[in-house]
Amino acid sequence: MQLHDEFQSVTKVIQKLGYPSRQGMYKWLRERSNPPEDKAERKRINNSKEHPLHPSVETKFAILERCFMKGENVQLVSEETGYSRTSIYRWRKLYVSQGVAALMNEKDRPRGEPEEGSRPQRMK
Repeated sequence: MQLHDEFQSVTKVIQKLGYPSRQGMYKWLRERSNPPEDKAERKRINNSKEHPLHPSVETKFAILERCFMKGENVQLVSEETGYSRTSIYRWRKLYVSQGVAALMNEKDRPRGEPEEGSRPQRMK
């Protein structure tokens, strides 16, 4: 970078040093003039009894009921419950295509044939 300050030319710096590539040199210059911002702190996964990583069928169905039967805003329900909109829409897709049993976590799924009436209500 000192050579660039001296020569004021990317080409001359590359010829003198033999490296970096033109793109690499421009990248260094951009980073020098605009240092990268600190990244936002990542949310920690909260796996507690109050907010399990893999919620129960009842929790999933209650969230689906709020969003798609009562008409609450998915974004607001997502923020309130702590489960992503993607998860909520994935649960809805599973529920609509396969019923309540599809909302069950793998470890909670019953063995054998599904029970009759395992699908309480259809969603729109």
